[in-house]
Amino acid sequence: MSQVPHGASVLSDHGGAGATLFEVLEVADRLYERVAQALAPGGLTFAAYELLAQLREAKGPVRVDDFADAHGCALATVLDVLHRLEAEGLVAMQADRLVAELTPLGSARVLDCSRRLHAPLAEFAAAFDARERVALSRLLRRVPRRAPGLAAGARRRASASDP
Repeated sequence: MSQVPHGASVLSDHGGAGATLFEVLEVADRLYERVAQALAPGGLTFAAYELLAQLREAKGPVRVDDFADAHGCALATVLDVLHRLEAEGLVAMQADRLVAELTPLGSARVLDCSRRLHAPLAEFAAAFDARERVALSRLLRRVPRRAPGLAAGARRRASASDP
């Protein structure tokens, strides 16, 4: 019986780009799984953690639409996550529901989860030396510049223009 080659699919075309894409997706999937496992004891998804971490860095109230714009996602999606965080007492929403602020409980939770992320971050960092990490970052930032459809806001802009 024949074995299916690793990464064999329609992605095998395009001069090896398909195999590279498959490898990137596999590594990203494993990294995302490790991050999710690290955040699970704190009861946060990566999206929720990211919002809390950004609120902590902001050191004050932040407009919800700024989150949506920065991450290329719909305002309703960000509001949904923030409302769940508010229900847990991690975020305080202003009366207009369009500005969010981190609570002391939210600050403690994001710090705890940041410590939990140390292991997967260290594991990823160990895979490359400093020069390789800089090169990888540079290459990944190049993708949305050369393929605008892969830029952060591309999906949202495309769906907003659909009839």
